Amino acid sequence: MNNNFDPFSNFNNDQTFDFNNENSITDLSSDSENSTTLDMLIQTNSDNDVNLLNKLTMLYNKYEKKLNDINTKKKILTTKLENIKKTILPLMKKNEVDFININTNNGGGKFKYNKTKKYKGLSKKYLHNILQVYFKNDQMAQELCKFIYNNREFKEHVYLSKTKK
Repeated sequence: MNNNFDPFSNFNNDQTFDFNNENSITDLSSDSENSTTLDMLIQTNSDNDVNLLNKLTMLYNKYEKKLNDINTKKKILTTKLENIKKTILPLMKKNEVDFININTNNGGGKFKYNKTKKYKGLSKKYLHNILQVYFKNDQMAQELCKFIYNNREFKEHVYLSKTKK
């Protein structure tokens, strides 16, 4: 395998990523450039929460920018892959090919032609309409629809969000 392959070589950005280098991919608890861990940051700023919040906000913004850059490049590559898939699938169908073996020099494995049934989601409007057809009674359909929606399971999720300027 060629270790000099750079998947981002087509982009006009000076920044390159070496995903094989352990130091280039850091876990969420450390900042490899400053050798500062979050625990260390919290300990040194335990007296001043405002200072700690400022530093954590700066780190958050820094990582968010890096992640946005990577996601932009990922989106471009994903679009290219999807376009290739959209070209391969009709050819496989036309030639009645169920699978294509991939040379081990290119990663191995195989492309398989799969077909599955995908169902639409149940919207409140659709559920009401289908129940109305089934019961042939608008009031019963409305009551059942209301009962189903009022008795659904739910889970509260607490999260941090950031607004755009």
